[in-house]
Amino acid sequence: MEFLERIAVTELDPWFQEHIARYHKLLEYKLGSYVLDIACGSGYGTKFISESGSKVLGVDQSSSTIMDNIRKFSNNSNLAFQSGDAEKLTFAQNSFSSVVSFETIEHLTNPEEFLKGVRDILQSDGLFFVSTPNALITKPINGIPSNPYHVKEYTPDELLLLLSSFFRVLEVYGQIVSKDFKVNYYWNPEPFRRFKPKYYLWAMLNRISRYAPITAHRISKRIFKSSLYPEAEQWVFSDTDLSSAHDLFVVCQKI
Repeated sequence: MEFLERIAVTELDPWFQEHIARYHKLLEYKLGSYVLDIACGSGYGTKFISESGSKVLGVDQSSSTIMDNIRKFSNNSNLAFQSGDAEKLTFAQNSFSSVVSFETIEHLTNPEEFLKGVRDILQSDGLFFVSTPNALITKPINGIPSNPYHVKEYTPDELLLLLSSFFRVLEVYGQIVSKDFKVNYYWNPEPFRRFKPKYYLWAMLNRISRYAPITAHRISKRIFKSSLYPEAEQWVFSDTDLSSAHDLFVVCQKI
């Protein structure tokens, strides 16, 4: 299935650091010798996994993205890329020690087929890492997400019910912004934020960042003593705070 929503490869993109924080989280686990990264996009996270010592294969629907990744990372012997469809995985059974698929399942029309495919290609006791937006936050209207690239967004209960039909769910986290983030009340809004003048300054910089991200970043550093958006280390994973989490991060194991 083709979907066009992609994370921009820039440290100043508001979603890039959140995405990379998930790959940092992977370092807490034993990924094994051969890892599959489904919907790998730009390949930055796939490369990050390979630097931990595992051999990694990145798969993406976009052939042009895969060709670009092959050119960018051709000197990394632990890293390979190929085109593939998340809903039609063609690898042999028991091929991978771990499978990673971040921000993918919300794009799929047949998530059950995807999960069955992941289960089949995982080795015994292999780990599956999945993340997806939290529908309690995104609030789809009549089940329809506001993001035009998303087919379905899941609440924590919906996601766990779906995953538990195919895997043993080991851990469930909500990805949230640390309280250490200097302009946290803009990102995780606190009550009455619109009564605070700096809110409007931040909103203006947020608009400027679309056209001049470096300028907006520098002004934010000067005024707020902080980056405009949370950096990777300022995204944290809580196993108690799911209802207010931007995204859900779940660790599963093949049954």
